[in-house]
Amino acid sequence: MDEFWRKISEDLAAKLGEPAPVVGRATVLPPPLSGMNMPALTVTKFGHVMPVSEEILMNEGLIPDTRPPVPLSRRLRFRWWWRARVDGARLRVGSWVAGVDLSERDDY
Repeated sequence: MDEFWRKISEDLAAKLGEPAPVVGRATVLPPPLSGMNMPALTVTKFGHVMPVSEEILMNEGLIPDTRPPVPLSRRLRFRWWWRARVDGARLRVGSWVAGVDLSERDDY
């Protein structure tokens, strides 16, 4: 049965152009104090190594991002600056119309 899965894994790796699969074997003995007479088990674990680019790893947050920061455009910075001014003016006009002084309150 192990040879069947090994052959399938190697064929798939060859078709994809990737390295061969990694196979690990371990013999597991039952605990001595279990009181049960169980035979030892041999476990075969199949794994696969796949190359991944550093850019994908940085985008997913798996490694620290070492790319230089992207500069923000003037248009975007102007939009943020303008939006802050408009929001402040709207708040002041709205508080004036409502007759509420919001200059010292933080609950708006």
